[in-house]
Amino acid sequence: MEHSKLSEHKFKKGKFITPWNELIHDKGKITSWFHTRLAEYLWIGLIIEYYGRKSGLEKCHFIIKNCMKLRHL
Repeated sequence: MEHSKLSEHKFKKGKFITPWNELIHDKGKITSWFHTRLAEYLWIGLIIEYYGRKSGLEKCHFIIKNCMKLRHL
């Protein structure tokens, strides 16, 4: 899995939104990261720490992709 490019980020309301953040949070909605994203970031960090960057990000991608499928059921 490659690093995201700046061209893949979206600029909204003075902030760059990463493709990753669009997947895990309501698109375009700016809220307190502490209340809405901290738990997800901790899990992502733990997965990457345990499996390494490449394998960890692949596992995170798999998890998010399947969560999105479940969301649309």
